[in-house]
Amino acid sequence: IRWIEDRLGWFGKITMGLIGIAWSVASVFAIPVIVRHDEKNPFTVLRASALTLKATWGESLVGFVGMQAVGLAFMFFVIVFGVIEAVTIAVLQQVPLAVAMGGLFVVAMMLYGFVMGLASHVYRCALYVFASEGVVPQPYTRAMMDTGWKIKKV
Repeated sequence: IRWIEDRLGWFGKITMGLIGIAWSVASVFAIPVIVRHDEKNPFTVLRASALTLKATWGESLVGFVGMQAVGLAFMFFVIVFGVIEAVTIAVLQQVPLAVAMGGLFVVAMMLYGFVMGLASHVYRCALYVFASEGVVPQPYTRAMMDTGWKIKKV
C-alpha cells in the first residue's frame, strides 16, 4: 500500500485515503459480527458488516457523528481549560504545579480516549443487534436506536 502511495504521488495518497475511508466504513460492524456470530473468516466478517450497514443505514451515520461531536466539544473545552491553566501557571511560575497539571491533563486525555472508545463499541454493538435482529438492546429505547440511522426505502 505504501508503495502505491509513493509511486503515484498525490493521486496515490488521495486514492489510498479513500480506500482507507471505505475500509473504515465497511468494517464498522466487524466487532459485533465476530462477537455475535463467532466468525473467523475476515472476508465473511467484512461482508456481513458492509451488508448490515448498507441494508440499514443508507447514507446516514447520525449516531457516530453525534458521538464524535460530543467528544470534540469535550476535547475543545479541556484544551481551552488546559491553555488557561498553562498561562496562569506560567505567570505564577510554579514548576511543581505545572508538572502536576500536565500529568493530570495526560491522565484526563487517556481516560477520555478510553471512555469514548468504549462508548463507541457499545453503541456499535447495540446498533448491530438492532439492525440484524430488530431487537432493541437494553438499556436503549426504540427512539434512541432510530436516531442512529435512516432506513433505506426499497
